[in-house]
Amino acid sequence: MKKLIVLASFLSLFAFNAMAHQAEMNKNDGQMKANKMEKWILMEEVYPEPPEKAMELVDWFTKVRMPDVVSREGFKSAKLYEAGLPEVITGRGKYMAMYFIETDDIEKTMQLWREKEAEAKEKGRMTDLAVFLWRDVLYKFMTERDSGKKLKKKEHWIVLTETNADPKRVDAYNDWYNNIHLPDALETPDYVSARRYFSDDVRDGRGKYFSVYEVETDDMDKTMDSRKALIAKQFKAGRSSDTYRRVWGFTLYKLIAEVK
Repeated sequence: MKKLIVLASFLSLFAFNAMAHQAEMNKNDGQMKANKMEKWILMEEVYPEPPEKAMELVDWFTKVRMPDVVSREGFKSAKLYEAGLPEVITGRGKYMAMYFIETDDIEKTMQLWREKEAEAKEKGRMTDLAVFLWRDVLYKFMTERDSGKKLKKKEHWIVLTETNADPKRVDAYNDWYNNIHLPDALETPDYVSARRYFSDDVRDGRGKYFSVYEVETDDMDKTMDSRKALIAKQFKAGRSSDTYRRVWGFTLYKLIAEVK
């Protein structure tokens, strides 16, 4: 009887250890999968047509388009922005939707995107109120930096820049951008954080490198005046670089809606 009890105890301990080992393996597999997940953004820019239907277009984005996109596999959230200048910059949309992706297979995710886009069109969930200036503009996440500022301002904005590096000095450009330019830019009052992206399949008229500066402010004009003054100061201090060409600079958009 004692032998049977000892054997039963041993088997129970063995089973427990096996279960614990399997749980740990599952945890590690999950962590490995999470580590393989890549971050991307997909963007589209539109202009309302006719212009007086702008609010109806925004309504479509917030109630139909963005919820539909976020419900798709790999799409985590969506933000809608409105151009922050009195007149929209030529070649850019009055409204820009930015979709945030996490995936371990971007080709599969984008194939699903195309299938869902066709399905949405068939179901009548698209709109005829938008002229798409840019569509399916895709960038992969590179790096990010936080200023450490804890602001509670009224308005949330983004400042966008797009650049192309000198092909012979790509490493020097990225080293300067990450280690000099980003910290310098985040010294600007109300600049909260910055993210960098890149594309291996650059669209005509767009830059290979795409930067997003998050801004929280009560007065965007004042913030941008401070930014320009700081740029001039940093230029005089020799902190600029000739390793790149700017494609788009100081493209301002104000956040007007978000869906998660």
